[in-house]
Amino acid sequence: LSLAAIHLPASVKEINGNPFTLCGSTLRTVTVSPDNEHFYSPASCNAIISRETNYAVSCFVNTILPEGVLGIDRNAMKLGNAVRNMVLYLPSTIKVIKENEFPMYLDKIVIPDLRNWYNIAFYSNPLACAHRLFVGDEEVTEIEVPEDVTKIYSRCFEGMKNLKRVKFHSKITDIYFSAFYNC
Repeated sequence: LSLAAIHLPASVKEINGNPFTLCGSTLRTVTVSPDNEHFYSPASCNAIISRETNYAVSCFVNTILPEGVLGIDRNAMKLGNAVRNMVLYLPSTIKVIKENEFPMYLDKIVIPDLRNWYNIAFYSNPLACAHRLFVGDEEVTEIEVPEDVTKIYSRCFEGMKNLKRVKFHSKITDIYFSAFYNC
């Protein structure tokens, strides 16, 4: 694989699935014409984002999704296992992560704060591959569930190998399927 850069012109109106599946290990530069009415890619974010849904439709090595992005679309992260030591940076605005085949060597997930993590609808969780969740530079190894969180949704902390302790409060009502699977 040797594709290193792509530029999406203003004429592209639709991206079906991820047309760059398995190209992510070498792609380092992703740009979208500022005149494109359907997609955008802020500088250094290394992803193509739909203006209509505000979901990332194609992600590449070391994706840094900007604030405002609401989700990661189906197969947007299908990069292949040639990707090594990849870091995925997620904004506090992320609400949905659809079915994806995350790279086997995804190293870690970085989020701005743990509070939002409880509200993401996970159809697949990148932690199942990365195993490590960071808030900024600090790895999350202990969790104290905030008082206003009453439900821990499916797959929320799936795969966090370094999770040592979870403290629930008395208002927790539901812990869903696979919330702590493979921890």
